[in-house]
Amino acid sequence: MEENDGHLDLITSNILLENIYASEFHERFFKLKGKGKIRVYVVKQGGKLNKFLTCTENYALLYLIHDNGIYDDSIILLNEDKSNIEKLNKLFDSYKDTLNPQ
Repeated sequence: MEENDGHLDLITSNILLENIYASEFHERFFKLKGKGKIRVYVVKQGGKLNKFLTCTENYALLYLIHDNGIYDDSIILLNEDKSNIEKLNKLFDSYKDTLNPQ
C-alpha cells in the first residue's frame, strides 16, 4: 500500500480492531490510516466472525475461519471471474455505506 499508492477499506469488529492495535503492525496501520490509505468501518458483532473476505479489482478471496477461531489461510475460495468480482465489490460497498468510518 505504501509503495503502490493503494488503499484499504476495512470492515471489522471491535475485537479484531483491538487485535490490530495490539499487533506488531499497529504503527504502520495508524500511519497509513492517518494518511487516508486505510479507512476502518466497525460493525457491532454479536457472534463469532467466521469469514474473511478480500475484494480487489482482479480477484476475490474468501477465507473461512474454524469454529475454534483458528485462521487457516491454506483454505480459501478464490474467484477471478470479472462479473463476480464486480458483484462482490458492489456488495461490499453497499454494506460499507451503512456504516460510519472511524
